[in-house]
Amino acid sequence: MTKKLRDLKDKECRWPLGDPNDKDFGFCGKKISHRSYCAEHTIQSQRRVIKTPEEIDDANRSENTTGNRW
Repeated sequence: MTKKLRDLKDKECRWPLGDPNDKDFGFCGKKISHRSYCAEHTIQSQRRVIKTPEEIDDANRSENTTGNRW
């Protein structure tokens, strides 16, 4: 279950959940452990995605075949 921004208290997690364009979009709302996020979302916010050169090449190849280039 998510909370609307207007319903969040000062010490509740502000991690967004879902698509902001959906009517059921909201925020986590669990008790925060560090700054704006609960323990789970603090860890998630600090994760980095590390790709191997092969993964980068594969992504570039698929972009070139579909015409979707950033």
